[in-house]
Amino acid sequence: MCTMKINSPFIKATCATLTTVITILSPLPCHAQSISGFPLVSFEIRIVPESLVCKLPDGYNTILKDGVSCPELNFVGEIEPLSGARIQTIPLPPNQEISVSSPDGSNNVFGILRRYREDFREARGNLPLYRRKSVVFIFDFGESHEEFDILVSGFQPIDIQKRRGCEGKEITVGNTWKYSTTLYANYRNFFYHQQADYAIPCSNVKWQLTAKGKESNQTYTWTFNTSP
Repeated sequence: MCTMKINSPFIKATCATLTTVITILSPLPCHAQSISGFPLVSFEIRIVPESLVCKLPDGYNTILKDGVSCPELNFVGEIEPLSGARIQTIPLPPNQEISVSSPDGSNNVFGILRRYREDFREARGNLPLYRRKSVVFIFDFGESHEEFDILVSGFQPIDIQKRRGCEGKEITVGNTWKYSTTLYANYRNFFYHQQADYAIPCSNVKWQLTAKGKESNQTYTWTFNTSP
């Protein structure tokens, strides 16, 4: 189930990108993209083990310590088969803020995130790699679209009083994460992965997908968060 409201202003800031993003060609079934002259995008959220998507000695922590990047992953061979909690939206028009929710259940994204938060609280934020999780966002532009310049951003509010994560603490690794790439006209999907800490609803992080058409010069945005 999805609820939608008008998109909030885009927030620009400097950033540290902690993840690997790869553009891929997917055999997923098509859906109409241009019924009103703009793209329709669906996205899937998966919560999976961190060790499977950032294959470094200590996962994302290795990036912070050594300044390296997670190895690139193959969608069909490595990302698509991953099991774990997941939720998927229907194709959505641009300029929306989407709050994604789902019923409770043992394999539910929000149930997993709630338990993950409790694990962090019990471990005082020092979970070993084998217990940590990643959030994977899979974006589907369908077929028959122009080439797009893509930007994925995660951010907290500018207002310092509102920029609080779980337990009322500000996230200190940076206020924004960004990744830019190109989605070619004959490709339909790409994915982005990040620490699941920033998908827990109380982390107060929003995510935005921006697509700028190379032929039309039109810019489209979708802003979303994981709020049950």
